[in-house]
Amino acid sequence: MQSLKVALRNFVLLFRIAPLEVLMFLGLMLPSGLAPGFVVQIISEGEVLRSTTLLIVAVALLLFMDSITYPLNAYISGNLTEKFSNYMAERIFSKLEEFRNVEQLESPDVHNRLEVIKSMARYAPASFLWTFSHILKSFLTVSGISIVLFRLNPVLPFTIILAVLPYSIVWGQFSYKSWWAIYDTSLENRRMNYALSTVFTFPYIYEILSFGAVALFKNRFGEAYRSFHGRMRKVRTTYLLKIIPAIIFGAILSIAAIYLGFKGRFLGSTVLSFVYMQEALLSLIAWFSEYSSRTLGTFKELERFINMPVKRERRNRYRLPDGDVAVKCNRLKFTYDGRRYVLDGINLTIYRGQKVAFVGHNGAGKTTLCRIILGLYDPTEGSIGISSGRITMAFQNFGKYKLSLRDNVVLSDYRGDAHIDHRRLKEVLERVGVKLPPDTQIGREFGGVEPSGGEWQRIALARTMYREDADIVIFDEPTENLDPEAEFEIFNFMMNLYRDRTLILVTHRLWSVRNVDRIFVFREGKVVEEGTHEELLRKGGEYARMWQFQLRKYGLKP
Repeated sequence: MQSLKVALRNFVLLFRIAPLEVLMFLGLMLPSGLAPGFVVQIISEGEVLRSTTLLIVAVALLLFMDSITYPLNAYISGNLTEKFSNYMAERIFSKLEEFRNVEQLESPDVHNRLEVIKSMARYAPASFLWTFSHILKSFLTVSGISIVLFRLNPVLPFTIILAVLPYSIVWGQFSYKSWWAIYDTSLENRRMNYALSTVFTFPYIYEILSFGAVALFKNRFGEAYRSFHGRMRKVRTTYLLKIIPAIIFGAILSIAAIYLGFKGRFLGSTVLSFVYMQEALLSLIAWFSEYSSRTLGTFKELERFINMPVKRERRNRYRLPDGDVAVKCNRLKFTYDGRRYVLDGINLTIYRGQKVAFVGHNGAGKTTLCRIILGLYDPTEGSIGISSGRITMAFQNFGKYKLSLRDNVVLSDYRGDAHIDHRRLKEVLERVGVKLPPDTQIGREFGGVEPSGGEWQRIALARTMYREDADIVIFDEPTENLDPEAEFEIFNFMMNLYRDRTLILVTHRLWSVRNVDRIFVFREGKVVEEGTHEELLRKGGEYARMWQFQLRKYGLKP
C-alpha cells in the first residue's frame, strides 16, 4: 500500500511537471498493452487461420507495437526523465541551501540516506518511468488476455495466472529483499567503494604505492566484502529454497491449462495466452518489485531528506549586543563523537577589529573552534557569542572544485552570475599571484588544467578574499603550501585588506603572526596562554618553547 501511495504521488507530480508528455506516454501504453489480447481474440475465433488478411493484421499489429511505439516511447520518456530529473535536482539543491550547521548531515542515518540519493537520484526518475510503463503495459496485457480466455473457458485464465503467479511472487520478493539487503549493508558497500576508489585516487596513490600499502586496502575491502556477501548469500539461498516448489506447482497447472485448451479445441489460443501471460505476469511483478525496492527506496529516501526538518535553533550560541566584542567563548566544550572532548573549557575574548592568531600543535582544537565560530557546529557545553553572522573562512582542507577558475573564487559570495564582481575577482587573483584567466576550466577530466598544490592554495585564498562584506575573517593555515616570500607578501596584503575587520589566523609558522594584536596558544583542547608575541616570550612558557624551536629549525634570527 505504501508503494502505491508513493507511486501515485510521483505520478501526480510527474503530470504537474509535464502534462502533455504524460498523456502521450499513456496513449502509447494502451494499444501496446492491449495488442496481445486482440491477437489472442482473433486466433481464438479461428478466422485468422483461413484469412490471409487477418493473419497479416495480427502479425503487423505485434510488429508495429514493438518497432513503432518503442522509439516513440523512448522519445517521450526521455523528455519526461530529463524534466523529472531536473525537478528532483532542484529540490535537492534547495533543501541543501537550508542547512547552515553540518552536524545533522553527519549522523549515520542521514549519511546513508545521502549515499542512496547521491548514487541513484539522477537515475531514479528514468527508472520510475520505465518501471511504470512496464507495469501498466503488463497489467493491460494480463487484463486483456484474461477477458478473452474467460469467454472461452471461465476456469482457463485463473489456471494460467495461478501457474505463473507463485514463481513471479517469489522472484519479486527476491528482488525486493535483495535491494533492502544492499541498503542495510550500505556501510559495507561504502567501505568497499572507498577501499577500491582510494587506491586509484590522486594524490593518495603516491603515498599508497610508496608505502606498499595496497595490501592494507585489499584486506579492508575483503573484510567489508565478506560481511556484505554473507548477507546477500543468505537472501539468495532463501530464494532458491522457495522457487523450486513454485516451479513444480506452476508446471502442474500449466499442464492443466494446456489440457483445457486441447479439450475445448482452442489449444493455439491457450498456448499463446500462456506465453503472453507468463511474460506479462513476470514483468508485472518483477518491475513492481524493482519499483518497490530500488526505485521506491530511492524516492523514499529522497522524500525523507526533502521533508526532514532542519534544526534551526542553535545550541549554546547567541548574538552579542553591539559593542567592542566580536567573539566571546565561555567554558566552551565540544565533542564530535560524544566521547572525547576536542575543546575542553575554552575561555577567550576577541575584540572587534583585532588581528589574532591561534597557534599550537596539530589536534589542539584550533580548527574546530574556527568551525564553531563560523557556525558549522554548535558548542556541546558552555557558550559562544558572535557579534555578526557575516563570517568567512579559508579552510585548511579547502575544496578543489572542478569548475572554472571564476566559479572557484566567486562561490564564497555567489548571488547569481549577473552579480559577479569582475573587478574584485581580477584584483584578488592578481594579489594572490594566480595568473590564469578567470574562464580557465579546472580539472583534467573536463579538459582543463590541473593546478599545483601552491596554485590551489592561492585559489583558496582568493576565494575567501573575494567576499567583501564579512565582519569576521578566518584563515586556517592560509600559506601552508607557499614559499616564505609569497607568504610574507600575502600576510601583509591580508593585514591591509582587513585592517578594519576582525581577523583570525591559524598557523604553525609563528614568525608570520608576530605583529598580530593577540596570540592564543592551544594545547589538548585548552587555551594555555594568551598575549602579544613579546608578552608570551617573556613568560617563557609553551609559546616561547615553540618559538625557540622554530628559530633553530629554520635558522631564523629573533
